[in-house]
Amino acid sequence: PRRAPSMATQHASLKRLRPPLSGFIVDGFNFCEADVRHYLLTHAHSDHTCGLHASFDLGTVYCSSVTARVLRATIGLPEKRITTIDVGQSIEVEGVQITALDAGHCPGSLMFLLEHLATGHTALHTGDMRASQDVREAVCAALLRRGLLRLCHRCNHSPSPTTSAIAATAAATAAAETTDAAASPSPLAVDVLYLDTTYSSPRWRFPPQPDALRCLAAVTAAELRREPRTLFVVGSYQVGKEKAIAAVARAAGGRALLSERRALSLKLCGLWDAELHTVDAADPQVRVHVMPLSAGVEAHEAMGALLQRHGERYAAVVTFRPTGWAYSKSDEAGLPKPWVEGAGSTRMYGVPYSEHSSWEELQAFVAALRPRALVPTVNADTARDRERLQAAYAHAMDLAADKGRLDWHFRRGPPPPAGAP
Repeated sequence: PRRAPSMATQHASLKRLRPPLSGFIVDGFNFCEADVRHYLLTHAHSDHTCGLHASFDLGTVYCSSVTARVLRATIGLPEKRITTIDVGQSIEVEGVQITALDAGHCPGSLMFLLEHLATGHTALHTGDMRASQDVREAVCAALLRRGLLRLCHRCNHSPSPTTSAIAATAAATAAAETTDAAASPSPLAVDVLYLDTTYSSPRWRFPPQPDALRCLAAVTAAELRREPRTLFVVGSYQVGKEKAIAAVARAAGGRALLSERRALSLKLCGLWDAELHTVDAADPQVRVHVMPLSAGVEAHEAMGALLQRHGERYAAVVTFRPTGWAYSKSDEAGLPKPWVEGAGSTRMYGVPYSEHSSWEELQAFVAALRPRALVPTVNADTARDRERLQAAYAHAMDLAADKGRLDWHFRRGPPPPAGAP
């Protein structure tokens, strides 16, 4: 059995950032506070925008240009309430430097790196994130550009290969541009990491996105060989899964039919492609329908209804569920196995195309940053949930300053020098 998709945990303690950054709330419009005027929005999915409405007047919403266009078009949020910040840009808000980084999740999705300029305290909020190697390296590079380095004491292991390589490059560049001979790479400094823990379990070892997209294309080609008059259905959200839609449409050699609302979303995101997308159901090049994600009997009933409606045009319908929840270790040996009904005329495939991080990617991300504290943001409803999730990453964190932890006293290596944190 596949578990239902997880949503961002709706808990006030996870939305308002810890001091000295408590003047900011992230993805928490149901938890507005009278003394907070700055609301960071990582992306436009409904579990992150819930509570945000057209009459919102409690402060400023900071988000990407793509997310801003979606908000204005879908909920009517006035432009005067929005400040846009895009990938690679930084702004200063009441003594806090905010840098936007690519979250690799969906169009317009951001991570926010916050630096409290008076104290040097830093926090990184990932929102929802797919921590591919490219995303991970971009975050490390951003920290290095900001000079956010920390000499780590009593570390049981050296910085990750990604961190070390980027740090060495940054140090070489710095040496070439400055006469400061003391410049040298050190572990990155993130005091608090707010982490997307959607797939925080060793069970979820699904493949990188490019591999999953190749799988979608391979299954599409195999199904067309089995029955050339096959209609493909791709499950999607209002924002997200665009790469999966494009992969199936290209492999099917036709266009994807979208609802007017979904088409508007693509256009707002700058991803509309007339060669791949259409809203014209009579278009003879339609080979793919884009519909909400569904599963089980409901999906087969929907496919049966499509066959009844378009029986003269299609002889079979294949539905794809592109989600990490579809991952199964048994599928690693080859293409996934379909759930077949209707004497083979309706077939459903779960393909582990995910816009969240796999277990290995989460571990690599935390190891690259070595945060001093970690706040899980998904599947973290209770204190016990949060403790369990935090424990999964303790080995990759910089806990030298947390003398309350028993394992601090048994770390290998010399004690930190006097006065060190």
